Amino acid sequence: MLKQFKIYYLFLIFIGILACNSNSTSHNSNNPINQQTRNDSPEVDSISWHTNQYARLFRIGINQEDTFLMIYFDSVSALAGYFWGTSPQTRYPQFKKIESRHQIASLSVTNTRFLKELKLLKQVVAVDRFQYHDPTIYPLNKTCTQVGDATGNIHKESLIKHNVNLTLCNLVEMGSIADWERIENKNHKVIFIQNFWEPHPLARAEWIRVYGYLFGKVKESELLFQQIVSSYDSIKRSIPTKTTTINVMINLPYSGSWMVPKRQNYLTQIVQDAGGNCLWLRNSANFKGVGSLQISMEQALNDLSKSDVLLNPGSFTTKKQAESVDSRIVKLPNWKTLPFLQCDLHATNNGYNPFWDDGMLHPEKILSDLNQLFNQLQLESDFKKSTSGNSHTSKAGQTPPQNNIKPSIQKSKTYTPSAPFYYYRIIQ
Repeated sequence: MLKQFKIYYLFLIFIGILACNSNSTSHNSNNPINQQTRNDSPEVDSISWHTNQYARLFRIGINQEDTFLMIYFDSVSALAGYFWGTSPQTRYPQFKKIESRHQIASLSVTNTRFLKELKLLKQVVAVDRFQYHDPTIYPLNKTCTQVGDATGNIHKESLIKHNVNLTLCNLVEMGSIADWERIENKNHKVIFIQNFWEPHPLARAEWIRVYGYLFGKVKESELLFQQIVSSYDSIKRSIPTKTTTINVMINLPYSGSWMVPKRQNYLTQIVQDAGGNCLWLRNSANFKGVGSLQISMEQALNDLSKSDVLLNPGSFTTKKQAESVDSRIVKLPNWKTLPFLQCDLHATNNGYNPFWDDGMLHPEKILSDLNQLFNQLQLESDFKKSTSGNSHTSKAGQTPPQNNIKPSIQKSKTYTPSAPFYYYRIIQ
């Protein structure tokens, strides 16, 4: 079981970075993207489209009779349009009409997390795997069924058998859309939840608004999102501009490939917002965008040798395990003292890790963890430098007073966190 967990967890690590890799055009993380009308959007003059703060892969619109939802695969490609309300399907042939929204199939634990936040778990009648839905966190109805097998395949026909009204799933490849549309009918529609493709961390969280409009929880979803934005911005503003920052390297190689996030990737943005310096970034056109790319082992090892911390080291829980990926790592001068920041603080042996579902909705928690751990590492580093710089003795053989040490460091190197740690822990 532990071996299976490690394989699955390692897979999730790479999915977490690759998830936002698309053909989308890049944008500056400091400027929210306002949703613009797409060339391939159905044109209905009576619809008033809302403007998103960050998200760019969905649009919500309303008129006097109906509510509309457009889902996009990237910045130019529309996946599907939906509407619900009093109008007949014939009025908007370019949209799919949602007739009922009472029975939900959640085919990702991240989708289930959004439903839980809006107190909609009772409407979930099917999930992909029970294994990834910790029962203490997701107390699903006893009648809820599993529609995915051990290999991750979803038995699509069983969704119809269990009278599902709305199937919430993620579309990784554009070409697979036809397989999902094949099982749609008047009473069953498939909604593609594409928040994992969004580049900005707050854009991912903004998809709570989609759930709010779909299930009649508009006020609750809007309030929750604004709270998330406020918390994230508050933490970000509290982080002073430092003359020295924590140098961060990310990941370890998998099957000889060392993947790193690009400049506008959501994880890159969180690390920078937390006060970290992303060593892997280079002044190259290859690093522009929201996805990820593979760098050479030589580049990666050079970056690792200059780092103060290694973030998300795959599925490894000890440094000894990590040493097996490449013999050159052990020879790095900073390897023995290099700390890991691993996001498995509350992971379970059955494969559940709240970093992937709760963290999708609450990037402010990831930001809080990283900022506090960066501060802790900075404090410990400053303490070591200060004490080592005053380790010489006086003529009488006594250690002189350390008057040049900062007061905050002179007393103790212990860091007291101001908030609980949600996902991350330090592996020394």
